[in-house]
Amino acid sequence: MNILSSMYGSSLREFLPLNKGRILGLILVFAFLSGIPSNSSEMENWQKEYDQLKAKIEREELEPRTSPKNINEYGKWMRIKAADRNKATELAGKAQLSGNPYWQNKFLDLKELAQDSGNTTLWTGGYVFMRVKTKGAGGAGNSWESAVFKAGPKVGQKLFRWAGQYGFNKEIIRDYARCLMRFANGDVEEGYTGLYEGRRSEFGHIDQDGNLVMPNRDFDITCERRDEFTTVEEGEPKVPADKAMEMVDKIREQCKWYNLQGEYDDSTDLMEEYLQEKTVLCELPKDKGHYFFLKLAEKYDLPKAKEHIDGFYATIYGKVELDTMEGRKPAREAKVMVRSPKDKDAPKNRREWTATTDEDGKYKMKGVILHKDCSPFKITAEYKNCEEKTKYVGPLEAPDSSYEYKKDLLIFCPRILEVDLVWSTDFERFPQYHERWGGKAHIEIYVKVVDEKINGSSIKTLQGSGQGSQECWVKIDRPEWIENVQYSKIIDVAIKGTPIWFDVSNFLLTSKNAGLSWDVVEDRDGDEFRWLNKDFGLQGVLSNIIFTMTAKPDSVFKESGETILGTHYEVFARWKK
Repeated sequence: MNILSSMYGSSLREFLPLNKGRILGLILVFAFLSGIPSNSSEMENWQKEYDQLKAKIEREELEPRTSPKNINEYGKWMRIKAADRNKATELAGKAQLSGNPYWQNKFLDLKELAQDSGNTTLWTGGYVFMRVKTKGAGGAGNSWESAVFKAGPKVGQKLFRWAGQYGFNKEIIRDYARCLMRFANGDVEEGYTGLYEGRRSEFGHIDQDGNLVMPNRDFDITCERRDEFTTVEEGEPKVPADKAMEMVDKIREQCKWYNLQGEYDDSTDLMEEYLQEKTVLCELPKDKGHYFFLKLAEKYDLPKAKEHIDGFYATIYGKVELDTMEGRKPAREAKVMVRSPKDKDAPKNRREWTATTDEDGKYKMKGVILHKDCSPFKITAEYKNCEEKTKYVGPLEAPDSSYEYKKDLLIFCPRILEVDLVWSTDFERFPQYHERWGGKAHIEIYVKVVDEKINGSSIKTLQGSGQGSQECWVKIDRPEWIENVQYSKIIDVAIKGTPIWFDVSNFLLTSKNAGLSWDVVEDRDGDEFRWLNKDFGLQGVLSNIIFTMTAKPDSVFKESGETILGTHYEVFARWKK
């Protein structure tokens, strides 16, 4: 009261009634005085702490100055500025505990200043290391590869992690990464090292009058999403599908890391479209089959591409017949198999399809590859010991899993002709030598009927080949003796193509390795003399026999006779059961 009385020249009791309007002023004075340290030394300590920290923060604001291209310097200065911010936060807390809101607010202001300084360092790091550089004076500009590198673990992700570690604004780096990924999506599509040759896009959309219209907003053409562009020249795919998927997926990986869903979707759309390109499926690469591309769609989680590729598996059906000597007949219980030669690495149900014909020789298989651009495909029909191998070109140029393709098969089923033959010469053939020779053979020939054009006419001919076994002997009726009898135990035999008239065929059997040779040896007063003899043997006998057979299963040919050189023979031929 004495202090106030001396201040105002009267007692407080006298003052208050007369100065009621000043009561509020006194209250404010007390409130102001309570916020100031009770002694000058405490105030000086707060001021000193404040001035030192403020000067430090302001001095470091533009750091790093000395090594702006060393990314680790940015991490170092973010750590330092985070420490300044934390120091300011600590001092603000102490001021609050001491009941000093004035200095609490002053240090909170320094905290914001340090935070802004750290974010400035972060922004600068993003600008130096993550800015998209376009082609122009002084450089070739960035590519999608360099954009991925800038966003990756050695640059962008490192800055992003530091921002999180030191409590600065990670969205600054996410925005830089977003621009990089948008640029990368465009460059990987049509850039020099991109997927397409000659593709060109323009920023904007085509209106109803055919004019290219820019969006009515601020924009940075290097940082726009893929759907903001219009393709004006399609170009041609140039990168093998597996390599292309690997390239674009590198962009997706960065999009996923930064949680850039829109940009991730743009990359995925590009992958989906590329894998559905007509000139990519089974063409890039050319040595891979349809299943290879299906697995790429599954590997990279591309449902639209997978559905598209799956659409080339459809239905194949038809009839299998036997072309026999008695005419065409349904091949009952024949096995039909389709194979995709390029899909050798695929599971069996994606590279081989089988079916068994019914009693009418008909078959049907679902889920079989019918893609035209992946053709040809092998198809085989087997019936007992008969087989027909051929190929077909798939009819589908676009996916259509409901399509049914008809493929009939004709098996040329050979019949086996069995021939048994015995032959021999006699001593009267060459009486001066007193020698005889001969042998026996069993031959099996696979015979088929072939349609041929002869002199402009279509006729059926009998053709075939096979093998046989033979045994030969040589005898001599005089003092000399026989040594070194040589002949082929296995002989090759063929039927010359001969026309079939009225279900009857006359034909010759030929062989080039059915000859015979031997040595005649003579003792002349202790000296051994030998000389070589040769004969056409069975080969000569066959050239003299004209076989006559019909197509009936029980048809036989039997004949006894001798050649013009006097070689006797007996032959019996029949169709093998």
